[in-house]
Amino acid sequence: MSTYGAFSRVLAQAGARAFSVAFEREADYVGAYYAARAGYDLTGSEEIWRTFSLEDPDSIRLTTDHPITPVRFVQMQKVIDEIENKKRHNLPLVPERRFIRTDVDGMDAANEIRP
Repeated sequence: MSTYGAFSRVLAQAGARAFSVAFEREADYVGAYYAARAGYDLTGSEEIWRTFSLEDPDSIRLTTDHPITPVRFVQMQKVIDEIENKKRHNLPLVPERRFIRTDVDGMDAANEIRP
């Protein structure tokens, strides 16, 4: 019985979404390092995600190709802590090529970026 490619289309869309979310998370992470290296003060920058969630409450739980807002908020808090720790220890501001895990994440370890 032919499904006329229905399963292939659904699986391709699901795969594209998973990769898009992962790429967006990596972009948030690496982007924070670019901003810090350019001399920007990242203190409080995670608040943009709180603002977005207030303006668009559906962003808290609905997403198609970007991480949900709470994940981005918590990830940004953690990456800022990571960057500040590197500054305190005079370490180079170089991303670790991985995601910062969040408690609200729900993402399994197979989706993390590893070196």
